[in-house]
Amino acid sequence: MARVYLAGPDVFFRNCGAIFAARTRACATLGLQALVPVDGTKLTAEAIFQGNVALIDAADGVIANISPFRGPHCDVGTAWEMAYATAKGKPVFAYSSDPRPLLERLGAVDANGRDADGLLAENFALAENLMISVPVADGKTHATFEEAARAAAAHFGAKPSSP
Repeated sequence: MARVYLAGPDVFFRNCGAIFAARTRACATLGLQALVPVDGTKLTAEAIFQGNVALIDAADGVIANISPFRGPHCDVGTAWEMAYATAKGKPVFAYSSDPRPLLERLGAVDANGRDADGLLAENFALAENLMISVPVADGKTHATFEEAARAAAAHFGAKPSSP
């Protein structure tokens, strides 16, 4: 059974236990074993970091929630986890509650492609910064966790469990 690390800012939500329980069940149904971040079980930053790195190291791939978090971009910790997994040769599958192109989420952009702060805005029709979107294994930002999990299951040739 392929093991997938569940990256994302979900650890910060009040209902994170319910979120991860539902996603773990969804993965099991698809023939995947979910590896859940240890943020809620460790007490120090170092312990959280080491625990999550160990889980990514043990995973065959990553399913990452790249929904906008505290701004128009994905959670920076999730971005790091995706990059680490990619560097280790592990496929990453992404989903977002807002899979529109990043440029649409940034708000007003002038005729020169600059945002309200005068900064050049990426215009590649990707759901996130190109360094996040391009290395995704199937080249897609899925609209739901379930879609991304199905893509991961298909990638790994996982066998769905019987009801």
